[in-house]
Amino acid sequence: MKTTMTRTAVLLSTAGLIAGSAVFAAPASAAVTECEPGSTATTFTGSTTSRETAGTATLTNSSTVTAPVGLTSERSVTSQASTKGPVPLSAILPAVRTEVSPLAFETASWRAGQSIFQLTLPAGQSHDVTYGFNLMSFSGSQQECGLDGRFGPATDFSGTVPTGTFVDF
Repeated sequence: MKTTMTRTAVLLSTAGLIAGSAVFAAPASAAVTECEPGSTATTFTGSTTSRETAGTATLTNSSTVTAPVGLTSERSVTSQASTKGPVPLSAILPAVRTEVSPLAFETASWRAGQSIFQLTLPAGQSHDVTYGFNLMSFSGSQQECGLDGRFGPATDFSGTVPTGTFVDF
């Protein structure tokens, strides 16, 4: 009897497909897995570079001969990475380093007393120096893979990370 019912069902479904009057949906368990449960996908939509000035100084050689004149940081100055949105920096910093800039740091700093720059100047000459941090701004989205093997809704984020220091003279 079981064999007969199966045959009848197969015959009826085949006849329905031929006639164009039957549409059968694939069962939910037959869906193709889109992602590995627990994994995340991070996509970046843009990045720009900028500079943040930490200090300026005028170097002056007040001697009567050409001599080296140095600049040291008078105070400690730090540039801190930050993000906006619900995605924490720790969740995206590895992806920022891989996709946006391998030079991305959580912080960059000039320490008090640190030598910033040395320049040889002729007697009586002065030169302006500006120093600070190179910054990278970025934006993107992140999705988490659920237990069903499908990505959930995208969560948008944006942020800024220091990518080093600069000295302009």
